[in-house]
Amino acid sequence: MTRAADLAVLEVSEGVSPKEIRQKYKTLARRDHPDKGGSKEAFQRLSDAYERLSWPRDDSNTSEVYDDQSSARDSYSDDDQ
Repeated sequence: MTRAADLAVLEVSEGVSPKEIRQKYKTLARRDHPDKGGSKEAFQRLSDAYERLSWPRDDSNTSEVYDDQSSARDSYSDDDQ
């Protein structure tokens, strides 16, 4: 996934602060959690997006972090099917 896609999953825009990302994640997690009537898939997408957006990074390796994590998750997902 791209950063833009992760921001869309969390329903936030570019330039959002880490604190705002965390607050939005908590709000959406309550809504999408399977124990609260949400789907497991939606909650997993939300959690994955939050994890990638929360990853400690500097601007020099942002795309590298997304490439590495996306590749790892893609290969993991392919193994499950």
